[in-house]
Amino acid sequence: MKLFRKKQESNKNQIENKELKEKIADTVLTLLINEGEINQDSMLGITIEFGYLLLLNNEIEALLKVAANNNVYYFAVQKRKMLFLTIDERQFQETVQYMINYHLGDE
Repeated sequence: MKLFRKKQESNKNQIENKELKEKIADTVLTLLINEGEINQDSMLGITIEFGYLLLLNNEIEALLKVAANNNVYYFAVQKRKMLFLTIDERQFQETVQYMINYHLGDE
């Protein structure tokens, strides 16, 4: 019987994975365009910030925010699904800190 749970080997920080970040960003921007929240003309002023981007058990887990047209939109990626979140900046920061501490705390 194991007394201590060993962190799984497949937990991997992907925050520097430019290709993966671009794919997620493209998906988020497409969703926002399709929903009429942004348009092609307003693309220059958009910023995207990833709070975390992890590979957990061969599944992507991410939390990100998009700032566009004086609005902020929050998204999560979990088990191949993109989720639109209704959270605020404090909740975003707290979730990012928790996930980093829990999954990457001893790196």
